[in-house]
Amino acid sequence: MRFSQQLNKYIELFGCMNKELAKASGLSEAVLSRYRTGSRIPGADSPQLYALADGLCAIGEKNGVDLNRDNIINQFRQGLADESAVDSDKFVMRLRTVLEELNCTNKEIAYGTSYDSSYISRILRGTRKPEKPWRLINLISTYFSSPAISTDKKIKLCRLMNEKEALIDDTENFRKAVFRYLSASDVEDIPQPAIISVPVGSFLNKIDKFDLEDYVKRIPHDQMEIPFLELANIPHSKYYSGIEQMKQSEIDFINATLKSDSKESIISYSDMPLGEMAKDIDFYNIYMTGLAMIIKKGLHINFVHDVNRPFAEMMLGLEAYIPLYMTGQISPYYLKNPSSKDFHHLLKVSGAAALTGSAIVNHHASGVYHITTESECLPMYRKLAEDMINHSYPLMKIYTADRREDFYRQLEYSHSLSGVRKIVYSSLPLFTINPELLNSILHSNSVSAENAEKIKHFAEMSRKKADDLLRRNEMTIMVPKITKASFAQRRPVLYIPELFLHFGLRYSSDEYFEHLIRTKDFAMTHPSCTLQINEFPSFNNIDFTIISGKQVIVSKAKSPAIHFIIRHPRMVRSFERFSATIRT
Repeated sequence: MRFSQQLNKYIELFGCMNKELAKASGLSEAVLSRYRTGSRIPGADSPQLYALADGLCAIGEKNGVDLNRDNIINQFRQGLADESAVDSDKFVMRLRTVLEELNCTNKEIAYGTSYDSSYISRILRGTRKPEKPWRLINLISTYFSSPAISTDKKIKLCRLMNEKEALIDDTENFRKAVFRYLSASDVEDIPQPAIISVPVGSFLNKIDKFDLEDYVKRIPHDQMEIPFLELANIPHSKYYSGIEQMKQSEIDFINATLKSDSKESIISYSDMPLGEMAKDIDFYNIYMTGLAMIIKKGLHINFVHDVNRPFAEMMLGLEAYIPLYMTGQISPYYLKNPSSKDFHHLLKVSGAAALTGSAIVNHHASGVYHITTESECLPMYRKLAEDMINHSYPLMKIYTADRREDFYRQLEYSHSLSGVRKIVYSSLPLFTINPELLNSILHSNSVSAENAEKIKHFAEMSRKKADDLLRRNEMTIMVPKITKASFAQRRPVLYIPELFLHFGLRYSSDEYFEHLIRTKDFAMTHPSCTLQINEFPSFNNIDFTIISGKQVIVSKAKSPAIHFIIRHPRMVRSFERFSATIRT
């Protein structure tokens, strides 16, 4: 019996809560929760293991049950041995095969599991044995069963495992099948999914590695018609039925918009199921290319997202639009209440065309859609779409350099909010650096006098704001684990995304570790501040701040410098859950 199962058995025996055992053992509730799910295990001779045994003995005594401390420790150690009873060689061989067949990179696995990509690379090369293979396999199988992996890759994985393709529709059993395949075992009792909020992690990873300049270069510029298809002129009015014709109606709407001289913004809403469209890779590529061309044409798009879908599906849709968000020409909204329990709806309006559609829930294949380009009809649909926007709420507010003043006003508002904060950094916080060290870093990076003054002024202001916040609120700051041995490989950069500078400040080894000491000193001298070290940092140029229950700020430092302020309660909660899964 594995460690997590043994622990849960004891907890069920006494009917106690995590809070009670945390108090009795001196461990945190968060750590106990990870022990129970199997996403984290203590060392076989660690203080945590002994504390856990002592806590269980104390609760047992309180409940009139006499437990033997040594027996508990021996059972836990046996469970820990079972936890890692994986044939590492077979696991590595099968993982290599999966990556080759699915055309996945080491970096993708690192992103999906929050491990460092160099750690994954060393395992695959055979230069390092996985320390906790059971946990790593659980993370990988959870990632491969998540919406971050495309349908066609999941189908390939089914074929590789000799499973029926229909298995991909059963997420949990698909995950278990992947786990058994990678572990090369027929184990029945597979641990719970290790990643609580994969969609949020995937969303952040895509923002982190996105490069706007590269993306724009790939958008066709010598034509105003979607490539890959030869399409006739759009009639003034046309009806469509069924899923395939529905896809065609979307393409026709985009083409009509591209061919028009109108500069009116686009308003778009759809709560149609995404499954069939996501499976058609060719359509998806054409559709996203068409939207990119609309953006390149200079048109603004107001997307009203359906947030009443399953959360993973909603995040998958948001993730697909990240390249468009990065242009600053997208405004995302949402409707607070479901439009209907019985109907699906579609409404898209541009200066050239209007597309409407409806379908009965669970009968998407028989939906009916209508496109019109008639000038006398368009104002009516425009008014309908504008009424929808007026009835909607901002899903995210997006700030690029041309909206910096608006962003600073939002930061002032965020600063005024009360509440526990957690900030996850890709490097170290600017507010913990001292002026002398900052001057040294600015000089070694040859920063211009103008930008140096901006940075020094912002650093001073950030210190004052941090001091003020910590007088009123608790704050946790999480920084990446970088050792002197790994410094050259990681090459940390001090980014200042709030200034929209599009460059970062490179550290020397001495400068970085001095800044780290200053950060630890800051946490020590501010009782309301907790410093955590992220064991497996995944992000290179994004930070995110969570104000518990209120909002999230995601800041990307380069390519482009951009900020997302998220206040939708469901998304804020998911960011909170995701941040709790980052291993410290």
